[in-house]
Amino acid sequence: DGATLQPFNITDLANLRVTVFYDDGSSKDFTHDDRAVLTIIVGDTLAYLDGNQLRVLSNAPISSSLSSLVTIEVSFPDLYACTDSVDTSVVKFDYLILDAIPFPSVVSLGSITELRRIDCSGVFQRLEARAVGYLTDGTWKGGVSFSRWVNFTSSDDVLGTFTSQPCHLGLCRGFAATAPGSLVIKGSFGRVPAELPISILGDRVNITSIEILDTIGDFDTLHGLVNTTDNVEVKVDFTDGTSLIVSDSGSDTSDWLRPSSLLAYASDYPDVISVSDEGVVKLHGNFYTSSEITVAELCANRYVDTQDVYANLDPDDHDVDLGNLYGASLRERTVGEYFDVDVRIQASGTEPLTAFQIKITFNYDELHVESDDFCGRSSGWGWNFECTSNDPEYELLMVGSCGLANTADCDTFNNNLIGFIRFRAMKSGYIRLSGEVIKNMGSDAVTDDRAMFAGDAYFYVLGTEDVFSRRLGIDDWHTYSHLPSLSVIPHESKAIVPQNRRQLTSCSDSLQGDTTGDCICDVADVRTLQHYISGQLDVSSFTSLQLNSMDTNLDGSVDSADVIFLLRVVAYKYRFLADYSTTPNPFMVSLSVLTWQSRPAHYNQTHLWFELALDLNKQLNMTFIDGNISSSPDGLFIVPEMTDIGVYGTSGLPLATELDVPLVVIVETYDVFGNTTNSRLCPFYCTRRIEVCRNAFGDSADAFKPFKYPDLIVPDPSATPTIAPTFFFDGSNLNAARSAAANLWALLAIVGAILAAIIARQMYADKKKPKNKPYQQHNPDALIEDNDAFIAGVFKKWKPAPIPPMNMNSVEFTLDLQEPSILEKGMGADEGRRSTGDQLPGQFEKASVETISNVPDFLALKEKFQGRSGLRRDMARPVLRTDRLNSWESSDEDSDVFSLISPKRDHSINITRLPPRYPGAPKLRIEKPKFSDDSNSDSDEEAIAPRFDDGASVRQMTPHFDDGPRIRMDIPDVDDDLDSYNPSQHSSFSSPFVTSEDASFVNDGRINSKASLDPPEVAAVRAQLEAALNPNQSDNNTETLPEKKTPKVRFSL
Repeated sequence: DGATLQPFNITDLANLRVTVFYDDGSSKDFTHDDRAVLTIIVGDTLAYLDGNQLRVLSNAPISSSLSSLVTIEVSFPDLYACTDSVDTSVVKFDYLILDAIPFPSVVSLGSITELRRIDCSGVFQRLEARAVGYLTDGTWKGGVSFSRWVNFTSSDDVLGTFTSQPCHLGLCRGFAATAPGSLVIKGSFGRVPAELPISILGDRVNITSIEILDTIGDFDTLHGLVNTTDNVEVKVDFTDGTSLIVSDSGSDTSDWLRPSSLLAYASDYPDVISVSDEGVVKLHGNFYTSSEITVAELCANRYVDTQDVYANLDPDDHDVDLGNLYGASLRERTVGEYFDVDVRIQASGTEPLTAFQIKITFNYDELHVESDDFCGRSSGWGWNFECTSNDPEYELLMVGSCGLANTADCDTFNNNLIGFIRFRAMKSGYIRLSGEVIKNMGSDAVTDDRAMFAGDAYFYVLGTEDVFSRRLGIDDWHTYSHLPSLSVIPHESKAIVPQNRRQLTSCSDSLQGDTTGDCICDVADVRTLQHYISGQLDVSSFTSLQLNSMDTNLDGSVDSADVIFLLRVVAYKYRFLADYSTTPNPFMVSLSVLTWQSRPAHYNQTHLWFELALDLNKQLNMTFIDGNISSSPDGLFIVPEMTDIGVYGTSGLPLATELDVPLVVIVETYDVFGNTTNSRLCPFYCTRRIEVCRNAFGDSADAFKPFKYPDLIVPDPSATPTIAPTFFFDGSNLNAARSAAANLWALLAIVGAILAAIIARQMYADKKKPKNKPYQQHNPDALIEDNDAFIAGVFKKWKPAPIPPMNMNSVEFTLDLQEPSILEKGMGADEGRRSTGDQLPGQFEKASVETISNVPDFLALKEKFQGRSGLRRDMARPVLRTDRLNSWESSDEDSDVFSLISPKRDHSINITRLPPRYPGAPKLRIEKPKFSDDSNSDSDEEAIAPRFDDGASVRQMTPHFDDGPRIRMDIPDVDDDLDSYNPSQHSSFSSPFVTSEDASFVNDGRINSKASLDPPEVAAVRAQLEAALNPNQSDNNTETLPEKKTPKVRFSL
């Protein structure tokens, strides 16, 4: 009977159980005890007993109008007086009622018996058959839970069949109409049938509204890897009150109603998010604004709906993602705004992320990261981490390593939020962030030299001119061709970024920090060092070169300090030290500073200082030949010279023997703007000058932790006098000690002799020309004749410079002609030295400046100027200025500083200004007298001379040299007055006058510009050089030559 079927599940058999309870709390089962007698006392026409089982009689009169009660009693004759009874009822399936509802169902609608075509699709509506079943006692079942057990059929399979969803265990209750007509739906349950008539009409129901459901992606964001797809689900309402959810998949209509038969789809950024004819959206890349997805009625185009969807790529294994997880990865900003950008790295498969080295790139004109303090570690990464900005200014580097023995303990699975960057928007427009994966590592998987993909994105920065919305409609897209296009690169074809990171072609030579032995120093070496320290890797698995490279801070042990040191080297913050050498007499200390590539560190971004714990030699005022010296609580603080690229040294003559003198080396690095942070300061190993050392050991001598212990030795004299010196400097000593003091004077004398010869030659040539004739034509030959040999000779004889030997093609020559009215702009009426009508010929009305960088072209320039005519002596002063360019001089930003501290007018104002500070090398300037240099009064000349010339610290010399050229030579010293120039006032500029080294030490008072050297020594140098330059002038008669003909030599720091 149907009552025994699902979902009623009523049994046709019942088991009886008998239990007797006693007054002591015990009980006994009498179910199968013959002393328990079971009897049907009510309803014995409906059921019978078979032992302890109750069964329904096959001919039982069961109906809804008769009683269905059955009562069974148990008794215990001759044993117990107690009895008990139980009631049950006997039923059967009575009848079935059929119904039909729209498919998919509509809550607001009841039963339907008519089907029509769906708008212009040609597809008929569908229905779902339902049924309700009743038992004889009035119990009923309905809805889906009962209907799915009913077998539905069609009376005419030509008009339609039950072959559509919903179905259950092969029984479908979805009716699919195929042609107009009338038929009967039949249903059967437990051999009890039922029928329902249905009409299929030929007309159609029309669309009344369209609504895109909020089901695309998550939080209005389509995210995932490239080519990730999702379906646009659209709710469509019709004139008969029915509704359909139309979608390519996942909807009740997906398998029988194609979206393209009813709707049209479009995307305003198809290169970002495309949409197919069937409403399938596909992700192609990141974008700085949302894409508008539009759905319209296909047939009549009366109803339209839109939805904004953001495109945001998720990172693939070991890829890097920037910005937000949802919405635009990088949202809109305004000029001047500071904003944070999250950085995430996806782990590889089931492996945790154990190490990373990534680079984020941007346009510095558009975005700034002000310092290393404007980036940092985030909550998703709890291990070693370094972040470096402005090195160069358009890049940001992040490095991290987790070296735990059990990599799972790193807890860096899936998508890891490792850090953040704080940018400042500097320019309006469309801004791009991109980057590179230098190396990302899992437990075993390694990805290197790959372009960052998920994090490559544009965003928009609003400026004051942005007063309109940039929301682009579909019809307007073609008008915005100026927008940056998106480069779509599938993940499987990521561009490989070439990395010039290999320093050695083979590993036969040691590369600093290369613990892996792969000829590259990167984050893999940091992780290997961590594994070695923790005991994961046996010492026998390393070569001697690898083991030697593990003591990165050169303290004789391999520990966690080496891990931090190597991590900061890889992050461009620390530098390796190498090639330490020292000699006791003459005393010399020298070492090399190397980058992560084991290449010489550049002076612009690396400074080094020595602190030498001298005692006796400090008291005796020991003289150092190289570097700036100042006193410190623990000895002497020395700013050494860079004797070669990346090589620093200092030297001097000991005045007393001191052995094992403690030496501390301090290395500080800078970004390209000269900024530094605490993480860029690296002492070898500690001094009270360093705050962290003071905090650890106190402001005392205990904070002085030496790096090395050099000796200073004064040799003993011989027992008896000898003809030859007991101790002398040969050439090798001189080179090794960086110019001993005893030979400096001889070198200066050689230079002076050469200069004096040139001066004498020029003075002789000038005597052949009329003097002080106001309009005499200049002869350029007088300026540049034999200039090539002259320059080469001077520099060849000069003491070893802190740069390689001079190449003539690196000398820059400037020849400049200026119109006089420009020169004298701003002069008072009484200062004017021009008569009315004194003008240059027309072709020389404006300044004529030409700069070249090699000797052959300079000689050609000479000929060019010789061919000019019409110039009068008081109208133009050809000037030749030669400067030896310093190899580490980098600033080109002279204009701002000149406007602050350069005089408005001096006698050499028309010289094209080159950065005037070139430490350790001579500067020469040869000038012809100008038309006003006819006064014999020094006071008059001083009155019109500005305090400073192109050199920040060189006092202006009198311009009166009418009988010959003037040669000026600037030699590093301390004689000139610096009181009127304070570098700290201009510390925010890349000053060409003061290097970042000078500025930092002057500003914090570590060096006194006047007290560093003994003034008598300066006087001795001046006397030596002036004697060489003026051989006809004796010490007792300084007026042998007239003052106006005496070349001037000035000294400057």
